[in-house]
Amino acid sequence: MNQRHPVLSAVDTFLDSLPGHPETGLLISLSGGIDSVALLAAVAEVNHTRDVPRPIESFHLHHGLRGEEADRDAAHCLQLCRRWSVPLHIVHENLDLQWGDGKPSMETVARNRRRFHFEKIAHARNCSHILLGHHIEDQAETLLGNLLRGSGLRGLAGIHPLTPLGASGLTVARPLLECRKAELADFLQSRSLKAVEDSTNTSLHHRRNRIRHRWIPLLEEESPELISHLHHLSVEMRERWYQSERKLKPLQGRLFIRNGFTSFPPETWESLADHETTDLFRESLRGDGGSGQQLDRKHLHQLLLLTRGENMAETELPGQRVARRCGGWIHVSPKSSSVPELWNPVMTDTTQNLLHLGLQWEVDHPTPLLLRRWSEEDRWPGRVTRSLESLRLTGIPAELRPLWPVFENPDSGEVTGSPGICGPQARLTPVESTKLDALGFHLLRVTQP
Repeated sequence: MNQRHPVLSAVDTFLDSLPGHPETGLLISLSGGIDSVALLAAVAEVNHTRDVPRPIESFHLHHGLRGEEADRDAAHCLQLCRRWSVPLHIVHENLDLQWGDGKPSMETVARNRRRFHFEKIAHARNCSHILLGHHIEDQAETLLGNLLRGSGLRGLAGIHPLTPLGASGLTVARPLLECRKAELADFLQSRSLKAVEDSTNTSLHHRRNRIRHRWIPLLEEESPELISHLHHLSVEMRERWYQSERKLKPLQGRLFIRNGFTSFPPETWESLADHETTDLFRESLRGDGGSGQQLDRKHLHQLLLLTRGENMAETELPGQRVARRCGGWIHVSPKSSSVPELWNPVMTDTTQNLLHLGLQWEVDHPTPLLLRRWSEEDRWPGRVTRSLESLRLTGIPAELRPLWPVFENPDSGEVTGSPGICGPQARLTPVESTKLDALGFHLLRVTQP
């Protein structure tokens, strides 16, 4: 009795795991290489035997970088898709114009453009999953690359079998992540299928290629089971990461994030162990995924020192950002964020909202109030102590306190409160045409529902 090929078994297991709605399709990323051709062939073969086959479509990105070789790849993908009557979407992108000095790397640009087209095509064609052909060797290369970058627990988890595609509602799936590349090649040979080779895969200019062609063979001389060891490590670390993520997600939901500003309330990190705190910072400050925004061990250590209040008030972060501690809060802001100019007092209006400081103000008070800048002599209603400490504990940075708004009764001259601190309730919303500055950010932060 012939044993079923492990590639088919892996795809069969994946299709079994899919939720209902078999009318939603699968979009397969097809480069023409061994892994993607094996994925397309296996999915087409297994899906054909199902009682209710799912619609299958494919996508190929023509990068415009390798001339005739890129044309060859696209033609090969078209030939393969015709064999199984699978619709193929070929998108031409001239990536050569989108990367270079001062711009993201070619790998980052290509990945971002693929993801853009994945989402666009999948939604247009009613596909719920985007399928990629990553295998065990890809996982090993990813883990080693992450180690070299100084990654934490999340990086050691490596490539995940299922990941959401941003906020698109789509899922990126990797059915072959348990398969060896040799198994994929064997599967193609058993089906008399051919794949094309991207010549850039042999270039040692890219770190991943150096890992693949230089470092892994050397390490395998010491540990022949290296690939298997790294695979099992990723599985274990992935489960640990899921546990950590379940703890961090609710805390991340308590952060206040707007327009490049991020504020960490003290309760989000005070009860965490150091490694959990660094995971919280690493995940919350990842930016757009570009290498210029990634935090390394040094940055994470500096952030830990900030949480401890150890003789430092601020630290610089990559991506032209700076982190400051204020009253137990940790604020991360663009380094170039400017302090607003001094502003003149204004009156609120009970009949219409006030436009002031780049925000729209809706003040819950029966009579007009004077809105002026805070003074060190101010005291909040019913309190004897000065107001400075409450501003500090609310996380208002020192340079913004002289600009902080205070409500005053225009008849008696008495302070009636301050937005988000005490007194009349103020509902603030940004004015779209105005760039949010540091003062506007903190006003929105303290007045959020």
